[in-house]
Amino acid sequence: MKELTFSQFNRELNRMYKECNEFYHALARHFGLSDSAFWILYTLREEGRPLSATDLGGALFLSKQTIHSGVRSLEERGLLKLRSSSEDKRNKEICLTEKGEAFSQESVDQVVAFEEKAFLDLGAGERLSRIQAERHYLDALWEAARPLFKREGPEGIWER
Repeated sequence: MKELTFSQFNRELNRMYKECNEFYHALARHFGLSDSAFWILYTLREEGRPLSATDLGGALFLSKQTIHSGVRSLEERGLLKLRSSSEDKRNKEICLTEKGEAFSQESVDQVVAFEEKAFLDLGAGERLSRIQAERHYLDALWEAARPLFKREGPEGIWER
């Protein structure tokens, strides 16, 4: 296999990242959801428990406004409900309704089945190599950008 130049590598990596985003965007649209609403349902199914808006935002790397907008749209469709947290009555937990559970089984669970099939198509070594390479690359990106965040970023942005 021919050695890639930085430009070739970067272009292909960005193309694949955008294609992956387009794949999930198409799935969300197929199920009549915005991207954020899809990922909120996905995360609630994945966690298997109610989550706060803060927890969802942290898990999804989405802004508070985007989370609230997605939750509101899912709530209006009867798929989610808010309830007081058992630990802190002021903090609301976001949970699936019965209708939301049924909808998630028909949508999110189907997507997870696609992901599992793709996972099983990879060999054990390929799975581990992919995770290790992605982690190494992401850590290297954060490290390369460290001076930028120290110099220009708000306090606390650099947490790695």
